Amino acid sequence: MKENRVTIIILNYNGKKFILECLSSVFEQDYSNLEVLLIDNASTDESVDLIKKKFKSHIQSKRLKIVVNKENLFFAKGNNIGYALVKTPYVCLLNNDTIVPKNWLSSLMKSLIKNKAQIVGSYDFPFGKKDLFKIRINYTKTLNLVGSNANPESENKETIFVSGVSCLINTKITDKLFDDDYFGYGEDTYLCWKALLNDNKVIYEPSSRLWHYGSATSNQFQSSNLYYRERNRLINTLIFYESKTFFQILPILTLDTMIRTIKYSTKKELFREWIRSFSWIFNNFNKIMHKRKKIQLSRKINDAQILKLLTYKLFPKKENIPFLNLINNLVYIYCKLFKLKTMEFYK
Repeated sequence: MKENRVTIIILNYNGKKFILECLSSVFEQDYSNLEVLLIDNASTDESVDLIKKKFKSHIQSKRLKIVVNKENLFFAKGNNIGYALVKTPYVCLLNNDTIVPKNWLSSLMKSLIKNKAQIVGSYDFPFGKKDLFKIRINYTKTLNLVGSNANPESENKETIFVSGVSCLINTKITDKLFDDDYFGYGEDTYLCWKALLNDNKVIYEPSSRLWHYGSATSNQFQSSNLYYRERNRLINTLIFYESKTFFQILPILTLDTMIRTIKYSTKKELFREWIRSFSWIFNNFNKIMHKRKKIQLSRKINDAQILKLLTYKLFPKKENIPFLNLINNLVYIYCKLFKLKTMEFYK
């Protein structure tokens, strides 16, 4: 089978500890028709110099290209810079704190073609998991109704989002990957949800697996992690649902907001970031509504097709905590009453 040309975009910021091992594993793929575009977000740890030294031959053969930004543009805008330079029909995003097995990319491409998908994501596991392919995967990665990550038991590959840690994308579906306002967190949800609304298929591929150190770059900005995560989750909720659906889930969103407010109020720093996320939403409400208008005008499918990919559970982890189970049960009854048919209603 002829291999389609793929550009792998790797965003780097002070990744000296990880990036050399990551690139080595990429260049050992059993998929040969690839090029790597490394976007450096103004690193100060000499990681770029180390890359140039170790991978000199790949740079000379133009298999590795390096773009150094003048400042840290964070995940969304940094990847957008790289995506604007891509000339191949497929692009693959990969975090710099990963190590990929030899079949990582070929598994993604085979799945994309076989399943007629436009975006395919990998499953990532912590370092220390020696044999990735002995791990049983009986869950999917998705979201709940208020946009929080969830891993419910399911063998369905289709999902509402795949992680930007590792995903293969058909470049025909979009001229730009992410909204620059997102900086980091929730931008992969933005990309995939938008693609779904335009009748594109998004899936996870269990045979594509990798080791992931986890938040190697974002940990350097811990004080703002919660701010971006919560702010962007709320933006996605506001812009993607149809009006009827949004007002139906509004009571659930309100309940979830009350619970989070109580949770974050126990720590001053977390509560400050939580309030700051709402402040941005209020101050930029017109901008958010403009984003919403553009998305709603271009959508091709209704929310019934989206809801079946979501879970109703506000607390999706299996925990024997009566209060959390009660909340989940109340949300289930509410969804049944208002015919919000999440994935559980199709079992």
